[in-house]
Amino acid sequence: TKRSFAKIRATTSYANTAMASRPLYGGACRAQIPQGWADMSDSRPVPDTQEVFMAQDGSGASLVFEIVERADVADDGAARYHFDDVADAAAAVARAVVATGSVS
Repeated sequence: TKRSFAKIRATTSYANTAMASRPLYGGACRAQIPQGWADMSDSRPVPDTQEVFMAQDGSGASLVFEIVERADVADDGAARYHFDDVADAAAAVARAVVATGSVS
């Protein structure tokens, strides 16, 4: 199954931060998360469709994974569509998609 993804540029660089493999959605998949970031579901309710991690350095940086419904757009435009939808809903003043592609 092909899945779309978007690589999103963060406003704070964590390029030199040690990463840790963390399970998502009960172990259905894994992601590299900056080491030491808190799993917010340990301290507050998080919807079943989301995984939320937050930096513990006071920066307010967070990383949110969300399962979304299939959109009525071409597969190669799905990641950008959903990214723009979230940015619009959050009234983002700036946004940037660095790259999109397919994973299988």
